[in-house]
Amino acid sequence: MNDKHARPLPRVPKTAWTLFALLFAGCGTPVDADGPFATEVHGVLVERCGCHDNTQGPAAGTSSKAGPGDFAADDLSIAYDAAQDYLTPGEPENSPLYTQILPDAGGEPDMPPLAFEPIPQLERDAIRDWIADGAIAE
Repeated sequence: MNDKHARPLPRVPKTAWTLFALLFAGCGTPVDADGPFATEVHGVLVERCGCHDNTQGPAAGTSSKAGPGDFAADDLSIAYDAAQDYLTPGEPENSPLYTQILPDAGGEPDMPPLAFEPIPQLERDAIRDWIADGAIAE
C-alpha cells in the first residue's frame, strides 16, 4: 500500500487519555490471592505493622495516596508494591522488611517498637521464606 494514500489514525481526545490515566493510576502489581504473599505474608504485615499504612490507621491522613511505607495496607497491590522498597528478592539477610524484625544482640527487634509484641518466629519465617523465594506476587 502506498503511504501517500494511507488514512491517518483517528485522534483520541485528551479527555479520553485523561480518563484512561485516572482509571489505571491506582493500579499496582496484580497479586495472586492464592499466592504466598496474599496467604502467608500480607496478613502478618497488616496485623503486626499497622503503623506502616498511610491509607488508614495511626498514619491516616498523613498522605493523600499510598506511599512507599504502606506495606501494611489492606489492598494487596499497594502493600506488595510498597514492600518492594524494603527488600532484595532472594536475599532476606539484605532486606530491611525482614532484618528489622529480627531480635538484636539484646533480644529485641528494631520493629515493631517495644510498646508492641515482637513478631512470632513462625511469622518471621513466612516473611523470610517469601523473600528468599524471590518475593513474587504470584
